[in-house]
Amino acid sequence: MSCISIAQEKYLKDEDDIEVFSKKITLLFSKNKPLEAFSELSLYWPLAETEVELLKEKTVKSINAVEDRFGKEKGIVKISTKKIGDVAIRVTYFVKYNILALRYIYTYFHSEEGWILNAFKWDDDFEEEF
Repeated sequence: MSCISIAQEKYLKDEDDIEVFSKKITLLFSKNKPLEAFSELSLYWPLAETEVELLKEKTVKSINAVEDRFGKEKGIVKISTKKIGDVAIRVTYFVKYNILALRYIYTYFHSEEGWILNAFKWDDDFEEEF
């Protein structure tokens, strides 16, 4: 018998909580604190702990090289908040560096208990934002 442990244990109560939480996580990533960011993300993300750990490991390896490759962090910029009724919200941020911006996308789902993180990703591909 196998047991899958889910990391998520908290819920965000409303859109204001979502906005504050998304900004907080983006700031942690911008300050090169991915371990703290993932610790916070996992509280609201119903993903198996093993999956969170794999994502965390990949992210830590990549994030640690960002400043060396792209220069100093120059701040964060909120790009958008998009809603699908009372079902889902997507919040997008950029973290700006000297020669590149990284995009952070948070997608939340409105469950019966409150808002949970449905998906999170970061990349340097922001073509669809135009």
